[in-house]
Amino acid sequence: MTALAEYQRHIRDLLKNRTVGEPDDPHLKAVARSPELLLLRDIAVWWRELAVNGQCTWTTRLLRQYGTFHSVVESFYCEVKVSSYMERAGEQFLDWLSSHEDPVIASLAQFERAVSKVRQGDPGEYRISWDRNPDDLLACLKSGSPPPPPDPEWRYLVCMLPLRFKILVLFFFVTRKSCRDIRLPIE
Repeated sequence: MTALAEYQRHIRDLLKNRTVGEPDDPHLKAVARSPELLLLRDIAVWWRELAVNGQCTWTTRLLRQYGTFHSVVESFYCEVKVSSYMERAGEQFLDWLSSHEDPVIASLAQFERAVSKVRQGDPGEYRISWDRNPDDLLACLKSGSPPPPPDPEWRYLVCMLPLRFKILVLFFFVTRKSCRDIRLPIE
């Protein structure tokens, strides 16, 4: 590995806040302590926020309501090799959030990603499980009101099927006690 490549990797790690401890190199120590590094990191995160905001409307609204949008995008920037293309960065963000620890964030990211894929011509079928009524959640996000709480008695399964010029979305309401694989009644 060349010295330039190693230097660039160290600068990237400083920008993405990935370094453990203080660097040995005096120049890298000075960079790590400089206020300009924080400014560059803020600018990089801001660009990712711009991309995510433009590509992931519903998920952005939910994260803003939770007050976690900036911190989540910052974590995304630091953990993922984010594309410089806005459309791809949005896809990466939704893919990354699809396994989020908060089930409503994960479900909404999966739903938004599935809609995006189907709109792009993906012939796949998508099933997204929800802990609350997705209709109610989307209505709340659209109006700006707080999201509904989880429904402990019900699981909601959304199935998305691409049709010729439309997306068919089917909702199934299944009690947690009898939640099992559901076959679609469409031939």
